[in-house]
This record gives sequence, C-alpha cells and structure tokens, in this order.
Amino acid sequence: MDLGNRIAAATSRLPCPWKPNGTATRGTLLQLGFFFALNALISVPETWRDAPYLNDVLLHGHQVQSMMDAWYRGMQLLDHWDPTVGLGHPFTRTYASGSHLLLTAIHLLAGQREIVPGLFRWFAYLLWIALPLTTYVGLRWTRLPVSIALATAAMIPWLHAGFRFGIAPESYLWAGHGLIPNLLALVLLAPALGLSARFLASGRGWFPATLSLAGVWFAHVQIGYVASLSTVIWALWGVARSPRKWSAPLARLAMLGGAVMGCCAFFLYPFVTEGAWINKTIREPDHYWNSQGPRVLLDLLRSDWFDAASPLPSLTVMWLLGWVVVMRGAGRKQPWPWLALFWALAFVGRGSLNPLPHLLPFAEKLSFERFGMAAQWCHLIIAGAGVACLAELLGKYLPKRVPSLSLILILLLLPAIWINTRHHWRFSADLEHRIASRWRSMQAEWQPVSELARHRQGRVWVPPTESGPALGVQLYHLPLADHLDHIGFLWHSMSLNADFLYAIDPADAGHRRIFAIRYLVTDPDRPIAGLRQLNGSTHFRLYEDTDARLFRFGQVKEVLPGLPTDHRDRITAWLESDLPETGHYLGFGPADSFPTPDPADEEPPWKPPRILGPQRLEGDVFGYKLRVRTEGPGYLVGSFSHHPGWQAEVNGQAVSVLQVSPSLVAVQLEPGQSEVVLRYRPSPWTRLLIFAAFLAMGSVAARDLWMWRKRSFSRP
Repeated sequence: MDLGNRIAAATSRLPCPWKPNGTATRGTLLQLGFFFALNALISVPETWRDAPYLNDVLLHGHQVQSMMDAWYRGMQLLDHWDPTVGLGHPFTRTYASGSHLLLTAIHLLAGQREIVPGLFRWFAYLLWIALPLTTYVGLRWTRLPVSIALATAAMIPWLHAGFRFGIAPESYLWAGHGLIPNLLALVLLAPALGLSARFLASGRGWFPATLSLAGVWFAHVQIGYVASLSTVIWALWGVARSPRKWSAPLARLAMLGGAVMGCCAFFLYPFVTEGAWINKTIREPDHYWNSQGPRVLLDLLRSDWFDAASPLPSLTVMWLLGWVVVMRGAGRKQPWPWLALFWALAFVGRGSLNPLPHLLPFAEKLSFERFGMAAQWCHLIIAGAGVACLAELLGKYLPKRVPSLSLILILLLLPAIWINTRHHWRFSADLEHRIASRWRSMQAEWQPVSELARHRQGRVWVPPTESGPALGVQLYHLPLADHLDHIGFLWHSMSLNADFLYAIDPADAGHRRIFAIRYLVTDPDRPIAGLRQLNGSTHFRLYEDTDARLFRFGQVKEVLPGLPTDHRDRITAWLESDLPETGHYLGFGPADSFPTPDPADEEPPWKPPRILGPQRLEGDVFGYKLRVRTEGPGYLVGSFSHHPGWQAEVNGQAVSVLQVSPSLVAVQLEPGQSEVVLRYRPSPWTRLLIFAAFLAMGSVAARDLWMWRKRSFSRP
C-alpha cells in the first residue's frame, strides 16, 4: 500500500459523529497538493518586499520585542513591566500570549535581541500555506465528506478581506490585521474541532483534544471562543441525535471544558477581571464591560452588548447556523439543493463571504472586525458544501476521468488570481504617485508648522483663557523604524481626529523622519477632564540606535481634512508665540519616552515626571511600585480601564484615582520625588464568582477523569 492510500485509510478510520460520505483517495490527495501549491505560489509576493508594520501588526511586534527584553533582563515573559501599555498593564499575559511566546522563542533561538521583520513575514507565510492542510485534516476528522473538506481547503485564499488574495496590498496578510495570532489560531482551529468532535462522540482522545483547544485559546482568545462554541454545538448536536443518551456528550463537554479552562486560567483570570479587554472591539470606549461583582453575568444581558457594535452575538449566530447547516446536510443523501442555496447567499454583498447582513441587520459589520477571519472561515465550510454540490451535479455530465470538483475550483480561482495579480504589479507605481501627491498637498498646508517643529522641539502648554480651555501641544521628531520601507504607508494608515494630529515633514522625508503633534484639550476646573484615549489605539516602538522611543497613535480611517481649520490656525499661532512660564504636564510613561528638547530652545520651566525603578507587586492582578520625580505639579496618566478596584498610594497615603476617561486613569503628583503604589484588586464578589466557576469546572473535570480512568466513562 502506497503512502497516499495509507494516509487516506488512516483518515477514514478516525471515529467521528456521523457516517462518512466518501473516502480520501490518491486522486483526492493529488488535488489537495495542487491547491496547496497554488496557494503557496500566489502568496509568495508577500515575502518579496518589506511590508510596513501598521496597526495591530506593530502591536504584536512590540509585544515580541517586550518579551525578548524581559528575557534578557531576567523578568517574567508574560508578567513584566511594559511602560508602553499604560503603566504596565498585563497585556502580554492576556492577549495572544501563545503567538507571542512562539515568535519570541524563534527570535531567541536565532540569537536575536530585536525583532526581525523578515522573520515575521516568513512565519506568517508558512502559517498561511499550512492552513489548507490543517483545514482539510481537521474537517476530515469531523467526518465531513471528502469533497466538502477538499473544497473548503482549496478556497482558503478567499479568507482575505474582500476577496483579496495574499498578493493584494489590502489583504490580511500584507496590510496586517493582527494576522499572525489569527493565522496561528486558524491553523490550530480545524484540528482542534476534529479532535474535540472525536472525543465528544467516543470518549477517546481527551488529552489531545484538551491540548489543541487550549492552544487555540493561547494563540488568540477570540478564535478560542469560536472553538469552544463549536464544541458546545457538537455536544448539543449529539444530544439532539440521541436524546436518550444525553448524559454522555454533556459530561464529556464538561470534562473537556474544565480542563481547557484550567489550562488557560493563568491569563483568563486577569482577562476577566480587567473587563475592558473583554469587549475591546466595540466602537466606543464607554461601552466597556463593567466586570464588578455579579454584574459580570448581568452585563451579558445588556442591550448594547447585542448592538451592531459588538461582533460576539453576530459571530455566535453565524457559527451556529453554519454548523447546523453543514451537520444537517452531511448526514443526508440529498442535501445539495438547500446547501447550494445557502452557498449562493455567501457571495452576495460587499464582496465578502458573509451572508448575514442579508439575514440579520446587526451583523453587517462582522466581516470588518477582528472576528472577520473566523467568521469567514466558518462560512467557507458552507461554501465548500455548495461547491461540492455543484461538482456532484456537473460530474453526471462529464467523463469519469475529469475531476469536476477541481475544475469548478480552478474556474472560481483564476479570475480572482488575475485581478489581484494585476492589482499587485500596478500597486508599486501607484504608491509612489500617491506619496508624492500627498506630500505636495501637505507641503502647502503644513510647511509653517513643519518649520516650527524642526526649530522648536519640545513641549508647549497653553494655559486656559476666557475664550476656551487649555490646550497642550507636544512636538518631537522621531526616527522611523528601518523596516518601514515607505514613509507614505505610515501616513496612509494615519489621520487626524479629535485627539491626535500627525503630519509628515516633507523636508525631512529623505531622512526618514516624521514630526507629530498631540494636542490635549483640558478644562480649567478639572485639569485633565478632556483627555481621552481613542478606542483601538496602538503603540509604536521606534528605534534610534539602542535607545527605545515610544510613540502612540490612534487607529483611524480619515486623512488630513479631519481637523477643523481653526484648530490648525490656533496651533500654528501658539507655536509662533513664546513658551509659557506655568502649566502642568501630563506624563504617559518614562521620561525617555519623550525626546530631549533642543538645547538651543528655551528650557521649559517644567519637565515630565520621571519614573524610576518600577517594581512588580506580587500577589495582585496588577500592581506596581514606582518612584516618580517631578519638578512641578502634574499627573501620572495610565491607559487602563477605571474600575472601583483601582487603588493608589503616594508616599504611603491613599489617594484617589481620577477617571480621565473610560480607558484612562490618573494620579495627581506633588513636586519632588514620590513613591507611588498602583494596584488593581477586584471586588470580593468578582473573586468569589471566578473562584466558584473554576472550582465547579475543576470538580466536574476531576470527577470525569476518575470515571474515565475506570473505563466507565466511555460507555453510553
């Protein structure tokens, strides 16, 4: 027996929830190999040039760099001081920690101390070309027919936003939307679903199912939610098919869920207690999930959670519909007419694979959120069923030697490949033209500001007047990271909005420099009341020799016209005026986060708070002791959510934590050196609720493990 038939036989023998409809053959594996090679070939341009690290990709790159720094300093990789994210929020512990750990390990094994952009690109590329293989294997383990599994794997390139393949600049892979954690989770998702389905159906394979599901959670929390939701659907499906044997699948589900949650408790605990990260994909920061006490459960029923801004309900409904359609159809001899109808709906509207905007109004923006790839992957299975349906109908009219399924897939893929390839080759020339035209338009409007910024590098504070509130301006030059191949890309992703203002200095374009203005509107009665952090803000980490410079910008979609003209004129007028002699400074981190003013400029009468010797407080979800030195009254501002659980002490005395916005808090400082202690302790109700949940799941898992050990668990 040759290798291909051995693999096919091993795949077909796996125990799964329903009787198989078709078995893998050598011809099937050859077709899979062809589409694997095609996906790898059309995605090669992803590795040809340095793609700019924008938006989430920059954030993931910074997280890897931060973890490498922690390793070389002898700190904990997943629980260390990271001044870029607030005042050390445990972001590395709660967000895609598995993906970041894997990339950090690769860098460390390669002997690197700084992130290597090329390594990121090749890692993403390898994950991308592996996705069809893992999808096929995982779907076969769930006992989907070979035709559906093959069609789904072949159509993997359609996961790119708006039918964009990897070779398109707007694609997930090239432009970047948190792709590496998404890709790693999707690579693990199908095998995790297959192993979970096997365990729920037969009671065998608990350990690999647990590891695979926990791996998806560690790679990406949101796709981990998708995987867990799928296991629940599998279990309920088993109950629906055999109502008299309802206890076995539910007991196995509890056993699997308890074990997975136990593996993930390390990062899920702060993830739940710091509720802002639970629902961070919604539009407005004031919709954050308040996680105090019993409201953890009550807030699930809040109406705004089911608003169009939240993708969770949309994804849940879509995932449920998708699996029900596939499972109902896969066990029938004639499922194709209604599967084909649902597949046809997949290609209607906005060039995406999401049919729900036509079925459920609140799901319209699902494809444009972080859940988009997972949602489209789910619907891709339904589309694969439709392709398999057409192939079966077409096969009746073609010679037996003609692979009707491959023929349909090739016909569907070729037009998209041609369109996107043409777009890719035209993009480079168009890019240079767009950058040049954008710089020319900027030069006319912003040249006065550019000249002022170059000659006056420092911080400006304009005190409040009768005509309006105070407005602070920070000016600095920052070198762009080497891997930002085209400065125009950076500008393309930025815009002006109510809080942040950016402009490229045309005169310094050859030196790869950018000047930025951040203006902070404040109220005289409450000095920092007007300051807020935009939802979705991302942190740049730019390098100048060996000293790290930190830079923050908001993810936005508009460009220059976003700022009112009077604001621009006021900023220009203030820049032309003399520096004021009084004012407060709003500090966002260590003093070396801000460039040193040019010695030729006037020395400002105040300096930023300098944070010295951060020390992690053990035993707290979040806790740090800081020594802060400031030469004038000011505020220490951190970008973390405001909850009643926040506590602060200055020089041993409890002080109030000011809520700057739903996502910013601050502590007022006096001149001189102060010892500041910041800690977050969730309420007793929150601790009790989480402890009870984990205790209940652990008890069920321990009981089921004992039953499984006695071999009585697997019997119905």
